Formats: sequence, C-alpha cells, structure tokens
Amino acid sequence: MHWFRASFPMVMYDPVMAWLLGLWGASDGHVWGFWRYDANQSWTNGVTLYYDQDADRAQTMHNGRFAIEVPGSSIEAMEPGKFLEFLRVGVRDFGFRATRLDVFFDDHARTITPMELIGSVREILPNGILSKHDWCGPEKCDPRIESDLFQVTSAAVNFGTRGNNGGESYLRCYDKKLESGGENNAVRWERELADHKAQLAVDALLEAFDDGLEAVARTIGGLITGAIDFRYRSEKPDEPNLSRLRRYPFWQKIIDTLAGPLRLAGRVIRKAVQKAKRYVEDQVTGTVQMISLAMTPLLFREWWDGVMNQPGRLKPAHLKAAREYQLAVLDGLIDPRGG
Repeated sequence: MHWFRASFPMVMYDPVMAWLLGLWGASDGHVWGFWRYDANQSWTNGVTLYYDQDADRAQTMHNGRFAIEVPGSSIEAMEPGKFLEFLRVGVRDFGFRATRLDVFFDDHARTITPMELIGSVREILPNGILSKHDWCGPEKCDPRIESDLFQVTSAAVNFGTRGNNGGESYLRCYDKKLESGGENNAVRWERELADHKAQLAVDALLEAFDDGLEAVARTIGGLITGAIDFRYRSEKPDEPNLSRLRRYPFWQKIIDTLAGPLRLAGRVIRKAVQKAKRYVEDQVTGTVQMISLAMTPLLFREWWDGVMNQPGRLKPAHLKAAREYQLAVLDGLIDPRGG
C-alpha cells in the first residue's frame, strides 16, 4: 500500500486526535489546509489531519466531515500489519471512510517494461487514429516517456483518469529502476482507487487481514490485476464477448504470479446504465412503438438502424459506463436480463 486518505465525522475530532497523539506524539498546528479545509495538524512522519475551525463551516463545506491523509512514506515506515491495524481501528472506532487508497506490485522479474507494453497493446496511425486498443477496462491510455540526449530517464504508461471522472480507478505501470536510479530493479504496477472503490478495497483488505498477511498480499494482487485486462482485441474487433479473446501471455504470467482479478463494481457507473435502461423502458417505449406502427417494418428497420448508427453521439462517459457494465456482467455482479 502506498497512499491512504479518509474522511471521518467531525464529532470524532477529539478522540481521533487523542489516538493519533498516542501513536505518533505531538503534532504541529497550521491555519491552512487542502480541499478547502482551513486548518491542519501534522506529524513528523508525514501524516496530516485536515479540519475546519468553525463547525458551521465544516457542515456547509464538508458535510460535517474532516480528513486524514497518510502518504506513502509514512506507510512504508510502518510494518504492514501495523498499518492494517491502523486502518481497522480507524474504520471500526472512528468512522473512517476511505476516499483514496493506492496499492502496488513491484515486478522484479520485469515481465514487461512500460516501453514494451505500449509497443505491444497500442498503435496509432499517422493520421492520429487509434488502430490497436488491446486492453479492456479504462479507455484512456497515456504513455509518458522522457529522455535526455543520451538515454531514457523515465518511462510510464497510465490507464484511466484520476478521481470520479475515471470511474474511481487509475492504473500506472512505470519503471521503478529508472525512477530510483537503479536502487529498485522493478517495474511497478500501481492502482489508485478513489471514493467508493477505495472503501470497497479497504473492506476487502481488512477482511483478508483476518486470515493473515499472505491473504492481504493476494487481495492486493487481485486489486491490481482486476483493474485492467490485456487481450487481443485487434484480432477480432467485432467480438462483443471480451472474455473469449486471447489474453496476452505477459498479463497471464502476472495474474498467475499475483492472484485472480478482483474487480470492484463502480457504484455510479452501474447505476448510470441501469437508469438509462429504465428511462428508455418507461419514457421512450411508447414513442418508438408509435413510430413503428406508422411505418412499414422495412422502413422502420432502416430508420432505426440509422438512429443507432449516428456518429459522434457516444461521449467518453457513455463508453466508460458501457465498459464497466460489461465487466460487471462478466464477473456475475449484474444479471443483464434484469439489471
């Protein structure tokens, strides 16, 4: 785990502060904050608690909730079991609700590097059209390769978008060997979860913690491999059932090393598809039936095909919603006949 942020009810400020002071000693107070908070308490290990000094302001600006942030350096300074116990107490005793959680896997075998990855699964024609898109999950793919006059200095491939706009999940593959100056000879796969999915991940990790740290490691592996799937979509671009496509061997090897994928269903996106279906059934069906009665079957089919194939009508949010819905159906989380 590499980053954690959570909110908690402002009425728990005093007991949370007492708990944190007992863990890490005295804090430094500051009259400033992030995310529109106006004050914070910080510790030398990097942990920061953000709050509002006025209760009315806290209620208006933050729905009566304060925030705590534990950066990666603070987590790395703790033993894994200590940080998980910290999460357990925060959730159980103080009402912590996760808003960000980062988990990662360091592939010391260097199964595939970021530059090899982007060369394998993505191809853009000279006219800018994406001709190869061999992954399932996040739509956006953002390669970031930097170099000086002599060599590559950093290499990363980012999938998705941070925060709610990205379906609350963001995946990075980057060369830790380059970033660390050779100290860590690994390719790092790092998933950043936000809001609802962050809390689902915390719940899954704490449940696994009851069975020991090996179970936690398997859960982290499942969270990472559940973020994306690399399959040969370019071989059968019209295949609607993505699970039938061949999986890239490098990704199967990483899945076998870690664990089977653990996908976290998106709260907002799943409802978007279900709500759209209900809207069409309740509000649009009568109108479509009227048009069908007014036209011959052949003319109606031609008209309907034209409506369904209008270019430029699908927005990125529509594509994300459809993809998350398909993955949820594949995982058995949704019955497409009823949901």
